[in-house]
Amino acid sequence: MSFRLCSEMYVNASVLDFPKKVLCKDVWDGEILKPSVRNFLLEKLYEVLKKYYKNPKNWIINVYLAGSIATYQYNDDTDIDVHFLVEWNLFLKNEKTSSENSEEIHKEIKENLVKERYKYFLPNTRHALEFYAYPTEESIPADVAYDLIENKWLAVPQKYVEDPYLRFAQYLDEAKKIAEQIDVLIGGIKRKFIENDSFLQDMKKPFSIISKIEKEIINKYYLKNVETILLDANELVDIFVQITEAREEKFKNVSDLKAQMTKENIIFKFIQKFGYFESLRKIREIFKQDLAEEEKLNKIKNIFFGENNDR
Repeated sequence: MSFRLCSEMYVNASVLDFPKKVLCKDVWDGEILKPSVRNFLLEKLYEVLKKYYKNPKNWIINVYLAGSIATYQYNDDTDIDVHFLVEWNLFLKNEKTSSENSEEIHKEIKENLVKERYKYFLPNTRHALEFYAYPTEESIPADVAYDLIENKWLAVPQKYVEDPYLRFAQYLDEAKKIAEQIDVLIGGIKRKFIENDSFLQDMKKPFSIISKIEKEIINKYYLKNVETILLDANELVDIFVQITEAREEKFKNVSDLKAQMTKENIIFKFIQKFGYFESLRKIREIFKQDLAEEEKLNKIKNIFFGENNDR
């Protein structure tokens, strides 16, 4: 099986990062894949697939490492893309399935893998794992660089110089507007938490300092801030869902290589690059839980000020 490196591979996880002098030290020791990383990636792949299938080891015929983590263009949040090749005859022998059509089975596997995105990380890093299934050798994308089974390079990454901001300028204005919208919402939430802390202090003061009427007025402002905080936090979740679902839709409908070049992926990577997603994911998880309002507010507050904050 032959492989080639092409410029499109560099847009995957670190689209707006300039090339480094060395490969990512979280994953590589020089140009050698760390044994602990290789073992973890393979074990996690089979663990994830076991949630949906009985014997994935029996029908996966190869596993590859791809994307920016196998290049000189990466950052601390770059995803680790693990691609695997399915042998359909072996799949049908080992798994119960409602269809024997390889395209339908492939679609099902892809949909299951989408559910597992951003659930798993390389230990002690911020590198999320992403898994991709491929039905034939011909469908394996050009950016596959490392064979995890054989533990060897298929295409050693090349050092190069490129201005990524110039390359994707057509999408960056929209991405920056979204980032600015997030900034405004987060800034407003933080200011209202700070203001509410001040209101709480005032409401604890004796009537000799602040009258009952004044406390009632302060309490109205406090409750209004609570309402706004929750509304703005929910809007942040909506933005997060819109960005991630738009990207996932592209990856469902076109090849991964083409999806990486789309506006939806560039916007996703821009927002990811500046660290917004960690907070937005946590807020989304808070809203998924059946929490009392006060507990919900405290958890949101901890995201922005830390659990041991003085606020």
